Amino acid sequence: METIFRSVEAKKFQVHRKFPKTESTWDCMQRAIPFYTERIVPEAVDNGKRVLISSHENAIRGILMHLCEIPEEAMKQLNLPNGVPLVRILC
Repeated sequence: METIFRSVEAKKFQVHRKFPKTESTWDCMQRAIPFYTERIVPEAVDNGKRVLISSHENAIRGILMHLCEIPEEAMKQLNLPNGVPLVRILC
């Protein structure tokens, strides 16, 4: 999908891609897990730093599935309440 709007800076109409209104857990995992393994682990975890991850439910579910090796069916049953911190200690 695309949308047309007038750019204030360019003073002309421009075509921009619309972002999806929803994103599946799978889509989130495709973004979140590579970022976690390629950036967060080498830059922070491997150096003994504490890491705070703040995100929406699907991204957190994907990262938990990856870190804790939780099967997808079991993850569907897991209740992740909004606004309640989860603490995961990696050894």
